[in-house]
Amino acid sequence: MSRLFDDAQSEYLEINQAVLSGTPLAMVCLFNTDELDNIKTLMCISDKDISDVSFWLALHSNDTVFCGTEGGGVGYYAYTTSDYSADTWQHACGIFASATDRRVLIDGGNKGTNADAATPAGLDRTSIGVWGSGGHSYYMSGKIAEAAIYDLSVWPGATAADKADNFEKILLSLIKYTPSAYPLGRVAYWDLVRND
Repeated sequence: MSRLFDDAQSEYLEINQAVLSGTPLAMVCLFNTDELDNIKTLMCISDKDISDVSFWLALHSNDTVFCGTEGGGVGYYAYTTSDYSADTWQHACGIFASATDRRVLIDGGNKGTNADAATPAGLDRTSIGVWGSGGHSYYMSGKIAEAAIYDLSVWPGATAADKADNFEKILLSLIKYTPSAYPLGRVAYWDLVRND
């Protein structure tokens, strides 16, 4: 079974600990939303006391998946080049290779990128289904399963960008076999098993 999040009930999962506090990192999960109208958070590593300080993977109200880095008074976002659908299981991946290299993919493709510089600091919260930066907002409406966070610093490659490129290469297999089959660099995994 997956975890169903009801945004009207402000449901989410959270620990007051950052499972990672810097780049390079990746967030992945399966999602199935029941609506297209609002911003909905899939996963977030943030500062629980200060707003707009986070690594963030979410669904935008323009129907794209996006990942964002917020810190130092600025926030920058990468958006997928295709839309997600309601009532359909899909896969989201946000890769934060460096302060100037963020990438987002849906179902292993349709990659969007952003190269503006932003670095969050003081991260002390990891959330699923809610943006937990300085409070709680942008609740998920629908289901999340197979959520994982990867430390890409241990992946092969001479640079952080190379490591992120190599992580991208396994995405289609990761979607098919789940994060349980890919332990390299995996620092957190919540299966929230999908059976529907």
